[in-house]
Amino acid sequence: MKLGIEVPRHVDIHRQEVYLSIQEENSAAASAEKNILELISKELEQ
Repeated sequence: MKLGIEVPRHVDIHRQEVYLSIQEENSAAASAEKNILELISKELEQ
């Protein structure tokens, strides 16, 4: 069985497990970026 979905080309469609994996990776990257920015900020305060 196939499912057809019509959406604009710029809209990404993912299975739930793929979407959740992408969300986890994005959260980890954002957390790492925040940590780096905090370290830089502390260095600049000295």
